[in-house]
Amino acid sequence: MTKQTRAERMAHANEVIRHIAAHGRRFFHYAKHDRTAAFELTASGRVRFRDECTDLLVDTGREGRWNPQKFSGGGTMQRLVADLGRYVSKGVKVDKRHFGPWADWKCDGDVWGYGFEEMQKVRDGIAGSDVIDWTPPMKQPTPSATQEAAAI
Repeated sequence: MTKQTRAERMAHANEVIRHIAAHGRRFFHYAKHDRTAAFELTASGRVRFRDECTDLLVDTGREGRWNPQKFSGGGTMQRLVADLGRYVSKGVKVDKRHFGPWADWKCDGDVWGYGFEEMQKVRDGIAGSDVIDWTPPMKQPTPSATQEAAAI
């Protein structure tokens, strides 16, 4: 497996954003100006996210709530963009759980409000993407009765 450059990872992350912007509520797409959000590399090589509504660059590595005058999305999208930014900068893959499917108890299984069919289109579009960590989560080992007794 060859190591990817930031520019290659940025292209992959922007492809994921384009799939999200093409379906459902079209997060990351601003219809008024027909503009889609995207990651960019600054002249100094820093990774920034260009917001689709404000058209301003956002530092995705910043902790805490981002400035709403720069970033127009909510907390769910901020976490996704932060993880995508980490992928572009450092190559850390994005957890597939950002894209569901979610349990019914969590926003009736529709966290993004895309509808089940539209969210499936997003998942189908990003299937196999290098950006996403597709490995199943590891199960935590359950302690045996002897280990539990020894701990007491």
